[in-house]
Amino acid sequence: TALTIERSEIAGNSAQFGGGLWIGAPGVGFVPPGATYGFRLINSTVSGNTPGGLVLQNGVSGELDNSTVAANASGGIYYWRASATDASPTLKLISSIVGANSGTAVGTNPSFPPSPIDATNSLVQSLCASCTIGGSGNLVGDPLLGPFANNGGPTRTHALLPGSPAINTGSNPLGLATDQRGTGFPRVSGAAVDMGAYESP
Repeated sequence: TALTIERSEIAGNSAQFGGGLWIGAPGVGFVPPGATYGFRLINSTVSGNTPGGLVLQNGVSGELDNSTVAANASGGIYYWRASATDASPTLKLISSIVGANSGTAVGTNPSFPPSPIDATNSLVQSLCASCTIGGSGNLVGDPLLGPFANNGGPTRTHALLPGSPAINTGSNPLGLATDQRGTGFPRVSGAAVDMGAYESP
């Protein structure tokens, strides 16, 4: 079972838990043998959701590529498992930004910590106490994002403000031709790829 979302905005939603998207695998007693549950977000923005932007529960394998999770209430990404017997979710970040949310950028259930975050060329503003991150080329701090707005193209984005640490510090392993906005907005502009869904001119 797999779900891929590309060049999209997930915005302005609310729910009891996981305002933007809640991707959950069933508990250990309900998982068929050999089943896998994958979620991938590519060239997309998750913004203005309450509470939280993304929730990955139990044995979900989540990956964000050149995406931005920002301006969500009560945190950006929450990945967790409900019990010690449930499979641990995984979270992989590639050239993505998780920051400028109200609350921790990445959080989890401290009673059953999931596996470490596998990140490359990504910016994560803050981690919960039981979350760990590994990988290379990663940054911590304020991503310096503009408001969620129409910056061109059919979907809204968070522009990178002058001086943003995400400018020219990303990567493009998927060989994306454009950023989230599509035609007329190349994925590579300047000295190198920017982190997140928006590429600075």
